[in-house]
This record gives sequence, C-alpha cells and structure tokens, in this order.
Amino acid sequence: QLKLPTEGQKKKLFLSRVMGRQEKGDLVIIQGGEKDGLKKENLVAAGGVLLGKVAEVGATQSKMRLTVSAESRYFVRTGDFSARGEVSGNFGSELKLSKVLPSHPLSLGQAVVELESGLLMGNVSNVEKEGAKIFKQAQLAVPYEPGLLDSVFVLIDNQ
Repeated sequence: QLKLPTEGQKKKLFLSRVMGRQEKGDLVIIQGGEKDGLKKENLVAAGGVLLGKVAEVGATQSKMRLTVSAESRYFVRTGDFSARGEVSGNFGSELKLSKVLPSHPLSLGQAVVELESGLLMGNVSNVEKEGAKIFKQAQLAVPYEPGLLDSVFVLIDNQ
C-alpha cells in the first residue's frame, strides 16, 4: 500500500491511532510502544507520505516527531533521481531542501522523497535564487495537515 521498495528490506507496518499532540506541537502521541515492536527512529507514514520518525517509545504509546519539526533532518532525492540533498523542518510548518549541488536541476512541483524508503516528503514550491551560494535551496509544500492526522503506519523492521 505504501509502495515501499521490498528487495533486501523486510518491514512490517503497524497501524497506529493518533492520540494527541504534545504542547510544543511537533511531537504527536501515537498508540503502540515497545510491546508492539516500535523503536526510536522508526519511520511513520500515511498514504505514501512520510510524516516523521518515532522520537520516544513507551510501553503502550510513543511520540513521533513530525517532518516539519526544526529538529528533523532527512536525506532525500528528487523523484526523477536528478538531485539529492537534505530536508529539514522549518518553523514547524514547512520543509526546507538544502545542500543540493548547483548542477542538479530543481523545478516547481518536483517530488522529493526520503532516500531509503522512497516515501514522499513534499513537492518543490519555491526555488531560492542561487546568487553566490555553494548549494541550491528550495521550499517544499508539505503534503499533509498535522492537525488532521488520525491513523498512521509505523514501519518496523521485521526480524
């Protein structure tokens, strides 16, 4: 359902309900914990979109850090394999693509996916002018509304 690469990777999906958000806003409390096989750094997704990573694991519930969190960092590539870079959260509501080599093309609407999982992070919504910078940068449109999340899938190593 998530269209994840399967060769050499053994993952299982754990369906989790969103139970609420922490005061700070960038941590979402989800159902499931150690007893369910959840571990810190497990990816969390819905509908082929990367929502974040598990940040804290308890016995029966966990917290995931959203991709838009200023503390989030992901290595990414464009959907057409023409560029690579790093995505980080920006102001808790958007994503910033950075460290893209000047020779790698970026265009509006271009899909950006997390390197290992192939899950969508967002689409290029604004490419910053290059000027004298060493790397290109862009803003990504976030393909989800954090406040509307109700069910998510946690990707767990199936070992």
